[in-house]
Order: sequence, then structure tokens, then C-alpha cells
Amino acid sequence: MFKTVAKNKRLLMWTIFLMCMVQMPHLALSSGIDVIHRQVFTDKSLATIQTVIAMQNLLRMFTGILSAILISAQVASKKNLTVIGISMIAVTGIIATIFHTQFWELVMFSVLIGLGIGFLITGSQSMILDNFDEKERQLISGFQFSFINLGGILMSVIGGLLITVIWYGGYLMLLLMIPIAVLAVIVLPQDHSHRSVKQPVEKKRSRVRLPNVVYYYSFTLFFFMLIFNVTASNLSTHLETNSLGNAGTAGAVIATMMAGGVLAGLIYGKLASKLHDMMIPVSFFLVFAGFTMLNIFHGNLTMIFIAVFISGMAISFCLPQCIVSASNSINPTNSALASTLLASVAPGLGGFLSPVLFTNLTLALGGASTAFRFQFVGIVSLVSGIAYIFIIYRRGKMPQTSPVGESLCNR
Repeated sequence: MFKTVAKNKRLLMWTIFLMCMVQMPHLALSSGIDVIHRQVFTDKSLATIQTVIAMQNLLRMFTGILSAILISAQVASKKNLTVIGISMIAVTGIIATIFHTQFWELVMFSVLIGLGIGFLITGSQSMILDNFDEKERQLISGFQFSFINLGGILMSVIGGLLITVIWYGGYLMLLLMIPIAVLAVIVLPQDHSHRSVKQPVEKKRSRVRLPNVVYYYSFTLFFFMLIFNVTASNLSTHLETNSLGNAGTAGAVIATMMAGGVLAGLIYGKLASKLHDMMIPVSFFLVFAGFTMLNIFHGNLTMIFIAVFISGMAISFCLPQCIVSASNSINPTNSALASTLLASVAPGLGGFLSPVLFTNLTLALGGASTAFRFQFVGIVSLVSGIAYIFIIYRRGKMPQTSPVGESLCNR
């Protein structure tokens, strides 16, 4: 399965996969949104709770930018920033066991997680771009998101169960970061970005600006996450409203959503070799199908499981496709900045603004109904998918060359 990856890179690959498994800690917390709203901080609105939990997405954007600046200025290496990021998230789990009675502490948890995730994602994603060739990246990108979603499953299920016992149980899942941080210290290579000021002149001159295509795919990821994040932010409330279970049930449903992402990641490579950038509108259509089912079958738990599985597949189609397509125009001199935009800024900003925009907008248009919210955003996703078909046609990105083949053909 991994024969295309050189043997001397496989330990690094598996280490990155393990780090991928802890890149979505917010899923361990999403199951408890309704509990936090109704039982802990009852004086706060649902939108406020959702926004605080999602705030980590905004903060990881700023940390990602800071990472790119530090790496570019050769102040820190990608390895060191990655280890720092993992450690910050682990520390959050430790602090949560002691401080968990005040609302400001909830805000503090999101700040620490957001800062840590920004360092972790930017560093690890940049290492993939730097250390693996085109064919290796195409294989690894699909499995990368399978491991991200597999980790999301563990976070959701175990986090949801812990929340049924104690409301801050989801934060205890962050302690899993400790052994992974140790492994990262041992395995991750020191990159070439962290060098002395006496770096050869020719190396400095080799640095190139980011191509416009990176900004295009970054915007696509931002817009997709703006829509997709509605799922996790509203599932616990959706289930509670329809009397379909507790935080444990919400954790299982979110885990099913991530299972869809695992499956999609495993089959991504074969589909992408035929559909290429058409994977992007397919992702929007999957979200539309899932959200429509959440509306129509809002009182049927079985159908809800099926609906989130379908919508969950979308994230492992859209994200790797955007990263693989953009990576063909990236080199080690600008990979840190590109990784920041693609893996931190775009999805982070989209995830943060999702509840700010859609929760408040649908509250104004259709009241507190989560069924209406899902259907409204689902229609937005459908229209977006259709729009992207026309955009892809216009950009000449229809299936004619492979995602890695475009750069090969230009050699």
C-alpha cells in the first residue's frame, strides 16, 4: 500500500499520521456544547458557547501566520514549532483537570488549543510538502485525512462518553498529546529553514512568491469549512431538541461523521485520479445531501447516522484535493507560508466564522430550529457546488491530467 513511499521516509510518514490523529481536538468538545449551554454556563447563549469552542479555529490562523514568519526568518524550525504546538495542547488537558468552574477558563482552553493547533498543523503539513515527492504526496494526502478523521472518531466517542460523566471530560482527551510529543521529538527531522544568518546567497535568491493558485485553493477551503463546520457545531443541540440522546449519543454521531471521512480518505486517491478538481463540487453536493437528510429525518436517529456519514465524506475529498492541487506550485522556500494558508488560515477562519454567520443568520430567518439551519446551509452548499463546476470549467481544470500530472507535463 505504501510502496511508493521510500523506506527511509516511512517512520516519518507514520509519525505525521499519528500527529494527524490529534489535529481535531474540538470534536472531543463539540459533543458537550449542549451540556455546557444547558447545565454549566446557563447564562450564556448557544451562539456564544459555539463561538468560544470554535474560537480555536480563529487563533490557529494567527499562530499559523506567526509560524510562517518565524520559519521564514529562520528563528525557529518546523520541527520545534510542531513539538511546541503538540505540547501546548497537552498542557491544556492538564490545566482543565484543575481549572473548570469559570467561563473565562473555557475561553482560555480555546486560546491554548488554537495556538497549539496552529503550530502543529503548519509544521507537520509543511514537512509533508518538503520531504515527499509528488506521487508520495498524493498517496499520503488521502491517508492523512483518514487518520485525521480516525482521530476525530476517538475524540468524539471517548470525549462524548467522558462528558456524560463530567462536563469537561472532552478536554481530558488532550492528554493523548503527551506521548505523541515525545515521538515527534525523536523522529521529526530538523528542516533546512532553521539555519544561520550566513545562509548562502543563492539559497536566499531561490525563494519565490506564492502563486495565485494557492490563494484560490485557500479560499475554497475557507468557504467549504464555513459550510461544513455547521455539522459538528449543531449536532448535539439537534439531537437534544429531538429527544434523541445525550452527549454520548452526540459523540457517537460525530464519530460516524468522521468514519465517513476515514472511508473517503481511503478511496480519495483512486477517485481523484479520475475526477481531479471535480472532487471539490462533489464535496459540496455530499454536504447538501447530508444536511437535507438531517432536516427531513430529524426525528430518526438511524437516518441521522447515515446523513452525517455522507456529509463526513466531503471533508476528506475537498481538503486533500485542494492541498494536492496547490502543492504542485510550491517549493521548500515557500511551503511554510503555503501550509499556513491551506492548513491553518483558510480552514481556521472558516471554522470560526461558521457559527457566527450561520447560527445567527438562521436564528433570524427560521428561529432556533436546527432542522431549518441544516437545510438552509445545505442549499447554500448545493449552489456552491454548482458554481464550482462552472469555475472549474472556466479554469480549464476538467479531468484531463492527474493532480500530480500537471507539473510533470510542464517539465
